[in-house]
Order: sequence, then structure tokens, then C-alpha cells
Amino acid sequence: MVSVVVPIYNVEQFLPNCLESIINQTYDDLEIILINDGSTDGSLDICNKYASDDKRVRIVSQNNGGLSAARNAGIEISTGEYITFIDSDDEIELDMIEYLMRLIDDAEISVCQRQNITEDGRRINHRERKVITRTIQGNMDCMKEFLEGRDIDTVAWGKLYKRNLFDNVRYPVGRFHEDIFTTYLVVAQANKIVVGSEKKYLYRQRKSGISKISFTLRHLDSITGSLERKEYIAKNYPELTKKAEIGIIYSTNVCTQRMAKAKYLDKNLIKELQILYKKYEPSFLKGNSSFVAKVYSLCGWCNLNLLISAYSNIWRIYCAFSKKNTRRN
Repeated sequence: MVSVVVPIYNVEQFLPNCLESIINQTYDDLEIILINDGSTDGSLDICNKYASDDKRVRIVSQNNGGLSAARNAGIEISTGEYITFIDSDDEIELDMIEYLMRLIDDAEISVCQRQNITEDGRRINHRERKVITRTIQGNMDCMKEFLEGRDIDTVAWGKLYKRNLFDNVRYPVGRFHEDIFTTYLVVAQANKIVVGSEKKYLYRQRKSGISKISFTLRHLDSITGSLERKEYIAKNYPELTKKAEIGIIYSTNVCTQRMAKAKYLDKNLIKELQILYKKYEPSFLKGNSSFVAKVYSLCGWCNLNLLISAYSNIWRIYCAFSKKNTRRN
């Protein structure tokens, strides 16, 4: 049996499509665990309707504790030999679980790729590197492949896990970017991972106003998680330390871009982040990140304060131009 854990918080617009894609899976030996994390809209009513129609559906309602608390609640009550996580505003192909079960065989984790979709469900096609179905064997190679981040993403979803991998692992409650703190601890227990080439997880890119992208100090959790991961890797996989350092700069790039877009120009924070660029930039430049990401990080290494100021101005001009074109259309 596969336990399917779905954290739910105020997603009544997308929840029916998500649940339909789960209950209609071609692999039907499922335990569908819906964690209603304090929803204040009609999400719970939708859950109750599906539970009344399908005996495989179980509902747990709790006070709002965030994504980590919801996933942990699902892990606690799951009884399947395998477990997978699906975000409630996303969907999955009707054969995703069958596909992952076929891949996993005697491995601990199987992975599929994701297909980005628009808010109304249309597929978004981009030119992407072709993924080849393959098996990774040996704990060191599993961690190496994960840290290189090519086909095994940090996110919880899009994967099927042996349930016992979570016996001593939980998501950190109260943290943003909780997957960064957790997925590597699961991979650390794996001796065989099968990577599939097919896109079976449908990741919904929800609309947000182009000028409404915000930054809060909680976004720095991604950097904290990357630093914790690096310390763990340095202790347990010292040969892979430089690869773990790449993730620190990746997270710092994302955070500083958010800061620039939100015009958050705290000088003390910028100084702290500048230190990270100075320390870990050489590892990032040797990694397989895009040319644009490397140029951005190199600018941050040179002068982060100047980079954020310049990026902020460029973003302001871009937003103004986009609004002008929208009005014309």
C-alpha cells in the first residue's frame, strides 16, 4: 500500500482537481491522508465529500501549523509500505504512482520529473535538458547525485519513498523551505534511487502580481537549511563538501534577488550575505549552475550592495514596462 499525504490549507479553488487526480490513479492500493491544516475556506467541505465517496480517504483536521506540521501529521498516521507527498494546489498524472511503483522495485526512493502548469491547468513547455531513466546505487553516489541537483530535486513531492526512511526524520515546524532541512536526511539512508525520465507531477505555477513579490526574514531559512546541510555533509560525506557549498550560494542568490525586488536593503544583512559569497563562491563557479546564475553570484562576490541596488532598479523598470504593456493589451 502507498500512503498519499496531502497537506491542505485554503485551496478550495484547486483542491477538487488535485483529489480527482489522486483517487483516479491506475494504482489503487492507496491510503489517501488529507491533513486539513486549519483551513478557513471551503476546503474541509470538499475533503468531507471525497471521504464520503471513497473509503480510502482519511481526514485529519488540526490547527494551522504550516506545511511541515501537516506533513508530519500525515507521516505519523501513515500505514503504507511506501509514502508520497502531493501539494494540494498541484495535480498528478493518473499513472504517476503506478509509474513510481514500477521504478522503485528494491530501491528506497523513486523519482519522476515535473511538468509545470498554469493556474488554469495548461501545460507550460520550456526547453529542458533531457533526463535519462537510470538507477543510482551506493549511498555515496546517491548523495552525490542529490547534491548535484540535476534530476533529483530537493522538494518532497514527485518522489515515492520507502515509509521507513521517515522513522526518524520529520519536517522542521515553523521553517520556510522545509524541504532543504529534510530531504538530504532521507537520501542519507538510501542505497538505491531510481530516477525516471517521465514528467508525472503537475506543478502549478500560481499567479502573483509582478510587483507583489515580497521578502521577509523567514526566506533566509533556505540559507540556514543549506548551511546545516553543508555541516552534515562535511561530517558524514567529507568528499562531497564542495558540492554542498554550491547550495549555499544558490539559496543566497534567490534570497538576494527577493531582497532587491522588495527593496529590502538592510546593510547589516547584506554584509552577512556578502561573507557567504566570499567564502563559498569558488565552489559555486565550479558547479553545474547556469551561466546567468554564475554571473549573478560573481557580481555578489565582488560587491553585493551594488548588485542588489542595481537589480532593484532593473526590476522596478521591468515592472513598470510590464504594467504599461498590460494596459495596452
